[in-house]
Amino acid sequence: AAPKAVRPQRPRAFPVALVALAGAGIGFIANGFSHLEGEPAIGKLAILAPETIGVQVLVAAVAILLRLGRIREQIGHGLLLGFGLLTVAVAIGLTLVPGQIDEQLGDAPLILLAGSAVVLTAAILGILGDRVHEVADARFHWVRASLLAAAGAAVGFIALFVPFGRLQDGSAASVIGYGSYGFTGIALEPIVAIAAAIVVAYALGRGGGRRPLAAGVALALGAQTALYYGSWVGGALDEYYLKPELGWGVVIGFASAGLLLAAGLVGRRSLAEHAERSDAVVAG
Repeated sequence: AAPKAVRPQRPRAFPVALVALAGAGIGFIANGFSHLEGEPAIGKLAILAPETIGVQVLVAAVAILLRLGRIREQIGHGLLLGFGLLTVAVAIGLTLVPGQIDEQLGDAPLILLAGSAVVLTAAILGILGDRVHEVADARFHWVRASLLAAAGAAVGFIALFVPFGRLQDGSAASVIGYGSYGFTGIALEPIVAIAAAIVVAYALGRGGGRRPLAAGVALALGAQTALYYGSWVGGALDEYYLKPELGWGVVIGFASAGLLLAAGLVGRRSLAEHAERSDAVVAG
């Protein structure tokens, strides 16, 4: 049998993986930061830790895989782009919470914003340096990925209005409705995720060499959306402004996350099939 063709790896001037890893490190610092003595840092709050810690772990993992060459660059850069974009929204949202909570968090949101901006910058500069190749095979898979991303955006929009739990006063709390209590910032991230999912659906269905990048973004959107709604589960469990009671909004939110993850996985599978065919042609 002919040996499998090895694709030459071009050197990259900008160290995307190392810069992204540094951004994750800044995010970890933010998780351990507490402004008021005796108040828990954001990494110890069950309503914030799933995202503020979980996303940093995922970013670090992607950076390491990129550094080791175990993940395709466009997929990896798409993941970093999605995580960076949504975590910027998280940090900005945390700066919009009421005064009492703002005092407790102190400068942690600004530190988190700095780290996520570093990750976002690394992703953008990496994307600008990518070699883009047309991926024309397995068209059906790309269309299916596009439809899954569009469905994820639609289901995510519904999740904004369906109660995810109850406040301590017994009133229902939805992502949009919760904003009437002064927590307007919590809606920013899922709204950005929905908008990004619409763009991803268009990119996956339109065709072109950026479809692998869009698949990576879809994976990041799905993972972080799952962590976002996981934060409401944590908030209910430790009764942080919420009763230990969950509503259908959480279930619908997780469904949106699953659809976005499926979109990314289908797109990634299509890319893998294309690569296998290319290798077979070269080896033959």
